[in-house]
Amino acid sequence: MAVHEIHAEELMNQRNSGANSVLVDVREVHEYIAGHIPGAINIPLSEIVDRVDDMKGNTTLHIVCQLGGRSMRACEFVESQGVVAINIAGGTTAWVELGGALVTGEQPE
Repeated sequence: MAVHEIHAEELMNQRNSGANSVLVDVREVHEYIAGHIPGAINIPLSEIVDRVDDMKGNTTLHIVCQLGGRSMRACEFVESQGVVAINIAGGTTAWVELGGALVTGEQPE
């Protein structure tokens, strides 16, 4: 099964044009608190199996990590469970390199 993927730049363009998708950050809590894309919710990769039901019912999820590897694994799993997901290639690192803002110090949901 091929996972859909877009680069962080496309996510940024979508958000700048008003698109409001569900963005899931699969990094660990300390990484999320250190800085995440505004509006992202935190479901660490280590919790994906137990929390996949929380993701069902959303139209499409955008899933992000630091570079794109963990989010790809998360996408593969949630897709196998019937959740439509798009991996963000380049992750939070690419977002920052493109000039994107991060939110820091915020506790995850």
